Amino acid sequence: MRAADGTTVDASVIPERGAPTRIAIVSGFTEGWYELIHADGRTDRVMWHARKLPVLWVYGEFGATKESPYRDRFYALALQPLSRNPYPRSTTILDFTSGLTQPSPLLDYFPCVSPPPTS
Repeated sequence: MRAADGTTVDASVIPERGAPTRIAIVSGFTEGWYELIHADGRTDRVMWHARKLPVLWVYGEFGATKESPYRDRFYALALQPLSRNPYPRSTTILDFTSGLTQPSPLLDYFPCVSPPPTS
């Protein structure tokens, strides 16, 4: 995917523990689905009606956040289809991974530039 600042983000691999938080609002797809392939080979696929839920909210907390309540201990990935983008484009996302509250180009909207492949 291409980030709002123009850089490419590889969303095909979930980062290792200690990576910065990732927040994304993905849109522009025609089919609503994602797939998670586990290290043991198990695959989980989630599908939804893309016309009714045209936005996918992605939140990954990978253990780098030093602020309370996470304190380097929380590792999770959330993917949630939504009916609309819950954030205005002017929203500033703060970087808590460094212990500082400053806007970060790493935490930004990642609009989808192409739909996922069909299988």
